[in-house]
Amino acid sequence: MAGHDERTGRPAADSGEEAEHGAAKAGAGLLQRKQPPAALAFVVQFSEPYDAETFCGRVQHLLTADGGNFTTPETLVAILRRVLERTNAGRSEE
Repeated sequence: MAGHDERTGRPAADSGEEAEHGAAKAGAGLLQRKQPPAALAFVVQFSEPYDAETFCGRVQHLLTADGGNFTTPETLVAILRRVLERTNAGRSEE
């Protein structure tokens, strides 16, 4: 008889096959969720060496390649806002 998973309290899987089936089921649920639009995707790259004192790097919008360099969290947010405003303005003109 199988025990219970201490983390979830659910019955533990009897075999690896059952565990795989459960993982596949969980993954299918993730695929059914609505994905964020690509128009909201950015890449953020921090400069080396990273530490809290030197919060700097580059951010780039994936669809338009618009972006810029940042040296503070506030600058990063300002760039994100600017790019999103431009992107939304371009959409409304179409």
